[in-house]
Amino acid sequence: LPTYSPLPPPSPRPTTPKPTAPLPTYSPLPDGRKRLLVVVTLDRYPEDTGWSLATLDGSDVIYENPIGTYEGYDKFKSYEYNFEVDGNLLYQLKVKDQFADGFGGTIDVYDGAIISSITRIVHEPGFSKVSGKEVSHVFFAGEVPANMLTLVLDFDDWAEEVAFELKDSRGNILALEYFGSFPSGTESATVEIPIYGFETGDQIYNLTFWDSGSDGFCCGGGYTLFLGSPEENNMLKRGGDYGAGEKFQFIIEGSAPSMSPSSSPSARPSTQPTNVPTVSQQPSTTMKPTFAQIGDPTEVIAQLNEDGGSINQAPSSAGVQNWRGRVHLVYVFGSATALLLLLV
Repeated sequence: LPTYSPLPPPSPRPTTPKPTAPLPTYSPLPDGRKRLLVVVTLDRYPEDTGWSLATLDGSDVIYENPIGTYEGYDKFKSYEYNFEVDGNLLYQLKVKDQFADGFGGTIDVYDGAIISSITRIVHEPGFSKVSGKEVSHVFFAGEVPANMLTLVLDFDDWAEEVAFELKDSRGNILALEYFGSFPSGTESATVEIPIYGFETGDQIYNLTFWDSGSDGFCCGGGYTLFLGSPEENNMLKRGGDYGAGEKFQFIIEGSAPSMSPSSSPSARPSTQPTNVPTVSQQPSTTMKPTFAQIGDPTEVIAQLNEDGGSINQAPSSAGVQNWRGRVHLVYVFGSATALLLLLV
């Protein structure tokens, strides 16, 4: 048989890359303006759900979707809404349920037009009937808030078991990270939380932690809460060994004018009264020694499951103030003096 020289290997067949959808492009916004993206994923009963976005003072309603706007065929669907807002203001997102029996969907607010865990400002993961007809989130849309807290988390081996929530005295949610927000294996995280400015006067906050494993930050982990950035060294509290959960209350004193008369007259009274109240130039932070009633997180989770809910329903929406009959006492501080020394 004739012999032939070896043939060269076949050239690879050219492949055509799959087309990808280009990312949307937007014209630059004027200084001080921000773009927000709201993503709403509805549950089985969309006609029962309503929501609104407005400035915190209520002077400007950005958007409102009243209960009954969505219809039955919208169940489990997701909708996106884009807004341009003033980036120097606080905003309020309200989520409503007509029959107060829970919302099984999710609502997220993102900074800009890209859906990402990095750009997400607000996450409402759904709530149970414990919360009643409405939950409310307050958030800052800009880059430099008037005031902020920094929460530094050093996890144990089970970061996914940790959840926390910060509320003001009116029940507005300022920060919420639910179970699973931090993936397994996460070693640490730093969370910056915008809060009300000193000019708004004294503000009361309630910070609650949960742990689905009922062992807190075990094995050397823990959390540290600062007023401002950690570099400012204004530490408010450190903890982590809280078992299934912990709640404590603290007050950020503001610089709003005080109208209270002094307890004793001045040794050298002025000849003319002043019409301008004195304003404190050094806002301070105090934690009042107090007992806080909280519901046992383990029992609340079990109740959510009995009601047909999921463990992924948020404590935000669990309505701590409504956990009647299942409370325990947590002593926050034994001495206000000890706290002041700590702050100094």
